[in-house]
Amino acid sequence: MAVKSLEKSRRKKVLNELRIFHNLNHPNILKFFNWYETRNHLWIILEYCSGSDLLQLIEQDKKVPENVIKSFGIDLIKGLMYMHSKGIIYCDMKPSNVLINEYGNLKYGDFGLSKKIVDLI
Repeated sequence: MAVKSLEKSRRKKVLNELRIFHNLNHPNILKFFNWYETRNHLWIILEYCSGSDLLQLIEQDKKVPENVIKSFGIDLIKGLMYMHSKGIIYCDMKPSNVLINEYGNLKYGDFGLSKKIVDLI
């Protein structure tokens, strides 16, 4: 498990993220376990991804084999399709928000800017 510590000044973004996390259960989306609040911080307990994130992989390896890129693309599309089927728009797509688990599977993280379609109407 991983623990994400956020200052209470970011409460609105964190609560949005928690609300969205509660409705998601998919192999390409980071698993949410629980959250806690202390005097100065909000603490989120999440799945730990030992492979770091996609940005670090790109910076370290520079070139990634075609079959790996294809596998990553499939993971990203599956995750997006699942989110869209749940009425969620992922609004912060960038390599640093895509985590890699110990098996090389990609997982979306950081749902602070995400929106539910019903919120937009």
